[in-house]
Amino acid sequence: MPANVPALVFIGGGPRTAGVLERIAANRRDVFAGPLRIHVVEPHVPGSGRIWRYDQDPGLLLNSMAVDITMFTDESVDCEGPAVPGPGLAEWAAGVLDASIIDVPDFPQPMWTQLRQLSGTTFPTRQLQSQYLEWFFRRASRSLGRS
Repeated sequence: MPANVPALVFIGGGPRTAGVLERIAANRRDVFAGPLRIHVVEPHVPGSGRIWRYDQDPGLLLNSMAVDITMFTDESVDCEGPAVPGPGLAEWAAGVLDASIIDVPDFPQPMWTQLRQLSGTTFPTRQLQSQYLEWFFRRASRSLGRS
């Protein structure tokens, strides 16, 4: 890649960075189709970052119900570029369980238990949220393509 390729550097790779990457990917064709370097500096797992990391006690719950949690845009979001719909946390968990979403790591047994116990009106664990956020980050990164 030539030395004069524009570069973006994100310090921190948590949910906010994942959301920005998704918006860059959604707008890329219309705004900047040339080569672009993106670096994410994150000492923890990208997507969940330090705050939402998996290694927290499973007793730590989110203060939102699963049905209210999503990283995706839809028609209700006022933002630049096209809306890119996708599963919220509850839909993602159902998709993992029915194998319609397969690009996830091999979860330990306690995570499968959390997935099975989740409903739209339950308050998910931070552990479960971490897996959703990491999945979203990987998806957003792939949608950027290589340049």
